[in-house]
Amino acid sequence: LKKTFRIFAALLLVLLLLLSAGCGNIFPKEPSGSTEEEKHSEKSGKEDRPDNSTAEAESEKPEETGNLPETEEEPSYSGAEKPERYVSEVAGVETPVPLSYDPSRCTIYMNDQYVEQLGVVAFALDLYPEPEQKINVMNSSEQEDLRGRGINLLTVWGINAGRGEAELREAGNLSGNEDVIFTEIGEAGGYRFFTLAPAGGQEISPDEEKKELMEQIRDEVLAWGQEIVLQEPEGYGSPAGTALSFETLDLDGNPVSSKELFSENEITMLNIWTSWCVYCVREFPELEIMNGEFREKGCGIVAVLYDSDTALEDGRDIVKETGITFPVIQVCDEIVNAFSVQAFPTTFFVDREGNVLDAQVIGADPDGYRETVERLLYASGGTE
Repeated sequence: LKKTFRIFAALLLVLLLLLSAGCGNIFPKEPSGSTEEEKHSEKSGKEDRPDNSTAEAESEKPEETGNLPETEEEPSYSGAEKPERYVSEVAGVETPVPLSYDPSRCTIYMNDQYVEQLGVVAFALDLYPEPEQKINVMNSSEQEDLRGRGINLLTVWGINAGRGEAELREAGNLSGNEDVIFTEIGEAGGYRFFTLAPAGGQEISPDEEKKELMEQIRDEVLAWGQEIVLQEPEGYGSPAGTALSFETLDLDGNPVSSKELFSENEITMLNIWTSWCVYCVREFPELEIMNGEFREKGCGIVAVLYDSDTALEDGRDIVKETGITFPVIQVCDEIVNAFSVQAFPTTFFVDREGNVLDAQVIGADPDGYRETVERLLYASGGTE
């Protein structure tokens, strides 16, 4: 694919998973200990566990039970706070919240994307048949299973500069693909907006307990018309110039600081990844080769695991299996607050003092990494 299509791969995740009966591109999980201001109205409730008082259990136990093992009760989970509306200033899309949405039984996540190089934005609402609090304590395999049981409620793409469906299909490598239906829904701020849907609709995977509720929510969203409000997309504010300083842990729990990581090189490449991101893991062997090349020129690589702490074991296994030797650290509040990460992998660059440079690469793009590193090193005088 052309470089522009590689950049656009992050946006395509929404649609590709939609067409394969999955949905969305991520679970937007709050990293452990994070206090960032939420962009997607994701506030988990407190966990309510049943009272298993030993004395009470003994008093109610029939004499005939003998030494049968006790059955552990399934913990109950309260849902996230129901937002008033879903608002994406990044993509310029605002929608109501389905009246039938019950956060104690399921979760709606909002995802938005902005690709400045292409003048394209994307917005998606994805529905999963579990409450958010339960999702946040799932391991990666449980989350992968849940992704297959979710559905995409709404996908909106926008394109600027007087272009329309043909150019948007071309940018997304969807020209001539009759399996995807584009429906124009309006214009705002020089952008034309389209909803995307699979031809013939999308079936809900078997989930007997939640199927009726999910169908009700889906049908309510399909009936939206003027309820979808469009405005000029604002895109992402550039993190360039931000002074990044943090203390965190590596995957084995050892303390590590930004000062020790960044001071060794003219430039450090921060590769942000997750344990469930196939493209992130696939590129690790190539990154290991690049790390050797870049070190000689004054650039180091640091990988940042963006999962919650429940995925640390998965992360350690991946590091061992791929054989990478560059530092891999756990995400922390300072990294979350410095960067608007909307797709994985996303790579940022900082100088020796931790100042964020005006460059980033979205998606797994080895050529893009090399070009960016060469440009930044040349600008800093680190290479000829």
